Amino acid sequence: MIARVRQMMMASVALLMVAQMGIGLAPVSAQSEAKDQAEATLILYYSAIDAYDYETAWNQLSKAWQQKQPLDEFIDGFTNTAVVGISIGDVRLVSDDLVIEVDLTAWMNDGTIEGYTGSYMLGKEGGDWRIVAATITEVDYDAPPTRLCTLDDLSFSFGDWDPAMGNRYGNLIATGKSEDRCVLGGVPRISVVIPGAKSPIAVSTGEAGAPPQVMLMGKGVEVVAPIRLANWCVEDGESLLIYVEVPGDTWKAEAGDETDLSIPPCLGDPEEPLFTAQGFQDPFDITDN
Repeated sequence: MIARVRQMMMASVALLMVAQMGIGLAPVSAQSEAKDQAEATLILYYSAIDAYDYETAWNQLSKAWQQKQPLDEFIDGFTNTAVVGISIGDVRLVSDDLVIEVDLTAWMNDGTIEGYTGSYMLGKEGGDWRIVAATITEVDYDAPPTRLCTLDDLSFSFGDWDPAMGNRYGNLIATGKSEDRCVLGGVPRISVVIPGAKSPIAVSTGEAGAPPQVMLMGKGVEVVAPIRLANWCVEDGESLLIYVEVPGDTWKAEAGDETDLSIPPCLGDPEEPLFTAQGFQDPFDITDN
């Protein structure tokens, strides 16, 4: 009898500890899945910001947050932001919500670097995890993080192209050519022009998908930005020039010509050409399309 009472007391203590920790009584596998889903929402939020796809980022916010901060105000808050890198810490369940601790580094277009730490709270809304609150404070660096790369630090080339269902998938390769260390992140902007034309025939738009992080560059280091083309209505043999811009630098660098591209089939002039680019990332992190 005493042994039975001791077992019951231990079980009660264990349940009390679980409740105090805010973990709840859901199966461990369900808790793990919820944490993964909420973390993926936060990563998508910052991946979209780094891709300048602010509407996708804004859509990760709760309806209540969106009512307080309309899309145009949300976009205005990032006018000077070049790249944001995120480091995710502890993820814990509090009641029915999840709290994710983060450290953030923001490289700005004016050359300044800002650091932040804190947490985001995410909750279920319409079956999806959404960001419902944030507690973020700015931190001071003892030593400033590494500067953003400029075009002077980089050279560009293109990898092999993969044709699939009328699309062309490839990679823009950035290679460090400077002895000085710098970091590269965010989404490049690639423009394709006909020599002598007043405007480009296509300019890439950012696509969320790359991890919101920066890559440390040095001489010979290579990173890639996945790109996708579709519905390009250009004449065969047309001379083309390719230019690249990187976050934090206002200049453009020539990166190639028509021989570096795999032109996808034209689906019709009324359809807009598709040209997307994801953020720079380690080539070993690239998965098949």
